[in-house]
Amino acid sequence: MKSLIIAASAALLSAVAAPALAQSMSPSQPYINLGDSYLTPNHGSFDEITGRVGARFGPNFGLEGEIGGGVTNASIPGGHVSETIAGAGYLVGYLPVMPNLDLLARVGYGGNEFHVNSGRFSGSNTYGSVNFGAGAQYMFTTYDGVRGDYTRRDYQGSGSPAGADTWALSWVHKF
Repeated sequence: MKSLIIAASAALLSAVAAPALAQSMSPSQPYINLGDSYLTPNHGSFDEITGRVGARFGPNFGLEGEIGGGVTNASIPGGHVSETIAGAGYLVGYLPVMPNLDLLARVGYGGNEFHVNSGRFSGSNTYGSVNFGAGAQYMFTTYDGVRGDYTRRDYQGSGSPAGADTWALSWVHKF
């Protein structure tokens, strides 16, 4: 299931990369993010360490992929739920409002794998999700800054959680 999440993220990025590169007249600006995400699906809340890799093509458009893993468990009657891994690919739009401050919006597709351990059941389930959100990033220097964002993960499929609100704070490094 982990490979499914990674493959879905890679497919999304590759499907939109060619048109993005064709439209781009300026060179890409690659970046990485590393931070903490607070995820609240309908069966608990989790902290997730999240890493992102992306590229910005001009002032208003970018692509990014993210991967994360849960670092906390949520209690359920007779046991707990933990997030094993999460991954997603996004199309990102930027609105520069100052030379060092951007507003951003993103939309993409991802997936989460949750592990449930209770007296009656122990196992993992993977859920695909349509994701969308918004945020802002502020650059302290040419290369380093901070980003805060909100993303809604709408899980798809029978028996899946309804969705999750995700609040993230991360360090940004541009190359």
